Amino acid sequence: IGGAHRLTPRAIYDASGVEGRNIFLIRQAEVEASLRELPGIASADVHLRLPNQILIDVKELRPLVAWQVGAETVWLAADGAVVPQAGAAPPLTLVDATNTSLTGSDAWRHKVLAHLAELQVSHPELTTFGYGDPQGLYYQSAEGWEVWLGDTGPMGHKVTVAAGASAQVSQSRTQVKVIDLRFSDERALWW
Repeated sequence: IGGAHRLTPRAIYDASGVEGRNIFLIRQAEVEASLRELPGIASADVHLRLPNQILIDVKELRPLVAWQVGAETVWLAADGAVVPQAGAAPPLTLVDATNTSLTGSDAWRHKVLAHLAELQVSHPELTTFGYGDPQGLYYQSAEGWEVWLGDTGPMGHKVTVAAGASAQVSQSRTQVKVIDLRFSDERALWW
């Protein structure tokens, strides 16, 4: 078994269903389909070799975010698939203050995951985010204020605009708690 990092080779072998079966009765496509049903598996390739060898090579999903809702934490890949909590932690953490069940709206969760994937590429220095109402997606700036990004727009660009606003706020020496980009991806409001 190759490619297993988060899942144990034994768990993959058990899920394959090949134990004790005659090699002539094993169907590669069926074994591959069974393995793709395992949480955290993106793809599986099965090769049969006579007289009695089965080679299994899996590609595991990489977690994007540790999504925290209340006391529950789930690791999710960029496509929304659940990834087993083993191995290296995801690069991002999202604390969901709405306390909405993770089994709720798939469309909403996929939208947030797409924004997080964009931010991980455009601003890898940001690793911890929150999600709330009315803020939408938000993070804590290095200066200590919250940056509210909302639910729409190019998130990477919004973070760049927020950095410019942070520089203006710092120069003006104004007391600020929030930089708000929920309704515009060109102009930031602050208070």
